Amino acid sequence: MKQHNLLALILTLSLVAVLSGCGQESPDSQTTTQETATQPAKLVPTLESNATKTLRLDVGFSEQEQALWHHHDEGSGFIPLSFFHALEDSVTGRPFIEILPRFGFVAGPSNTYGLPIGFSAAPVAGAPTQSVLVGVSCAACHSGQFTYQDTALTIDGAPNMLDFEALLAGLEGDLAETLKSPRRTLQFVSTLMQWERQLAQEQEVFEMHPAAHDLFTKAAAATDDHPLGAARAHLESSLHDAYHADSPETRQSHLAQAATGLDGVTTGGSESRDETAWQHLREALPKLHDDLAFIRRRAERLVTLAKAFQSETPGGPGRADSFDSIWDLLVQHDNLTAMNAPVSIPHLFEYASFHWVHWDGNSSAVMGRDYAQAIALGADYDPKTQHTTVLPHNVIALESTAHSLKAPAWPADVLGAIDSAQASQGEELYAQHCLACHREETLTPVDEIGTDPLRAVNFAELEQDGKSYAQLLIELGGTVAQQSLEAHGVTAEELAPIERSADPTWRITRAYHTRQLSGIWASPPYLHNGSVPTLWDLLQPASARPVAFPVGRELDPEKVGLDVEGQGEGAWMFRSETAGNNNSGHEYGVDLADDEKWALVEYMKTL
Repeated sequence: MKQHNLLALILTLSLVAVLSGCGQESPDSQTTTQETATQPAKLVPTLESNATKTLRLDVGFSEQEQALWHHHDEGSGFIPLSFFHALEDSVTGRPFIEILPRFGFVAGPSNTYGLPIGFSAAPVAGAPTQSVLVGVSCAACHSGQFTYQDTALTIDGAPNMLDFEALLAGLEGDLAETLKSPRRTLQFVSTLMQWERQLAQEQEVFEMHPAAHDLFTKAAAATDDHPLGAARAHLESSLHDAYHADSPETRQSHLAQAATGLDGVTTGGSESRDETAWQHLREALPKLHDDLAFIRRRAERLVTLAKAFQSETPGGPGRADSFDSIWDLLVQHDNLTAMNAPVSIPHLFEYASFHWVHWDGNSSAVMGRDYAQAIALGADYDPKTQHTTVLPHNVIALESTAHSLKAPAWPADVLGAIDSAQASQGEELYAQHCLACHREETLTPVDEIGTDPLRAVNFAELEQDGKSYAQLLIELGGTVAQQSLEAHGVTAEELAPIERSADPTWRITRAYHTRQLSGIWASPPYLHNGSVPTLWDLLQPASARPVAFPVGRELDPEKVGLDVEGQGEGAWMFRSETAGNNNSGHEYGVDLADDEKWALVEYMKTL
């Protein structure tokens, strides 16, 4: 297989190193989580739906395809599921798994582990433990939910109002705050133990003899005046010091002291008289070395990833700047460049017809792009052996499933009936003013379309050692993907149905990519950077478009897009004056009469 047929994997290398839990990284860097903690995530209340009814729109999925799309494992698990149960959200005090909708994740029909759409949960093949790890896949970004009055419309393939930056900041900040405190560290470890026993299939994190486990959890919950209070205080101090140790040797020393120090705190109470349980606990404590290192690696990587996603221009719900963040993590390392070109998550309706992907149409490498996405979101990657935990057969299954995605029909029973006469007039106007660019895939140069140039220009101008971003993506990805595909026995015949080009590649366009507008009504806000809330606003001159507007899930069925009056108090505000957010350009149809514009909007409900 040709090298550029395979993927720009390594461009996601740093991202991988941040989340993957790869054993080659030192677990004991001198910069501790305590020193580098960021603030907990902001509360985004409007991303939680208050709708009393949910309607799932038909996009061509069978029940089996829907289930696979929602939770299939790409091999991208990055954090133990037990963390989501044990970690307490600093804003609400609830377990983190309960507040995921706050960041825009959409509840699914059902999931064994109670996870929202787009999360997988499975042990990582070949890992030293069988702890169930949570991963993020396609549906987290590409299964959206919009609301109208009391009804939530869940639409597979639609963009999701996901605030990934806030999620990472929340996970990293809350974990850092937890691990600063000896008391909270002990409680966190104790809760992890309990959940690992329930969730792990075989070898779990913090495994110990049942008697030692029961004694540990009782001590962790003991009050100061309880017979086990002194043991609790001893364990708090010992485990906290071991976690923050600056070397493996120091950590091991603290754990040994934790075991021997139990001799002085075992008086009083029925638990204290069970010498067998105490002996099991003494034996177990020194073995926690790898488990504490395991927590620390993930905490430090969450710090790195959260920093990489901090931006000059905040993405907010439904947007991200993945290309600039990957470049920073791979090439810039400690000299990060603040991101300033977040773009809207695109829809995937009629996905089988796509040839080029991304807003600037820079890639036709399907499998390669998917490998990059999986590694960027947490799949393990070892730069020495170039082994990755990405599961290519699972990725192929997700790609094949996405080929079934069709545009959803306008839900007239919720959003109101379409005016057929007005839509008929709009169809003629659409043919005159829109179809030339939106009939099939087209590239329109940035200077011609006039929209914010930063997304296309940033990708075009980044280079390292005389090589463009596109060239690096072509060259760096081949070896890793090829090795993975060969290791899993993936054949050319298996790849053929999903690779839509005989010569998949990456390119620089300095242009924005357009295609047919199937399902455009279910894909607000508009333009590549999400700078225009409704189709009606898009038909106005740029000077008349909203300068700022709240972003959320509530739809405006008349103007078709986001309801700028109905997003609720505290909604995240889009501001067009910020770098990368310019709402200029695409001034097509702006000279039409208002009744013609309304007819055009009405017709686009039918697409």
